[in-house]
Amino acid sequence: MQTKTGIKDLMALDVCFRTIAALLAMAIAGALLAALCKDITMPYLFGVKVHVFQYFILLAAFGFGPLGGAAVGAASCWITAMALGNPYIIVGNALLGFVAGFMYRKTNHIAISVVIAFICQVLWILLSDIFFMHMPIARVGIIILSLFIFDILWSVCAGLTYHAIRKHFKVNKSIQSD
Repeated sequence: MQTKTGIKDLMALDVCFRTIAALLAMAIAGALLAALCKDITMPYLFGVKVHVFQYFILLAAFGFGPLGGAAVGAASCWITAMALGNPYIIVGNALLGFVAGFMYRKTNHIAISVVIAFICQVLWILLSDIFFMHMPIARVGIIILSLFIFDILWSVCAGLTYHAIRKHFKVNKSIQSD
């Protein structure tokens, strides 16, 4: 017998000390790694910047759901956003975490979740970077290419590791889709 999953179940976040500690640790790790890796580029890919906080955003999204993904998305990239003078990065990464977590709970499929989340993130980037930040379209294209590469890479890594994180922090399985 198949049951319908309500919006409350999709949005659920077991708020306890362990959950908050895990999300805070992921946000801090993402922010620190982003600050340390800010000058790393991949010259063979058009000078694409390495994006590291996506790993922690996706890890939180798969392990803790849309609210966890959004919280880590917003918190892990604020140093980068302020350093670049682009606060819209915070919204884009919160959107990535929220949509990835929501779609993962809905579909229980990492690839589908990340692709849909990436599409939402790209739409936000096009709006914010071109219209609000007035960036050249070519530069925005390179940012989107970089995010595509690293969203895929980090989704594979997060998919391989989120079960261990969830088990370690004893996340309530009743709110998880698997």
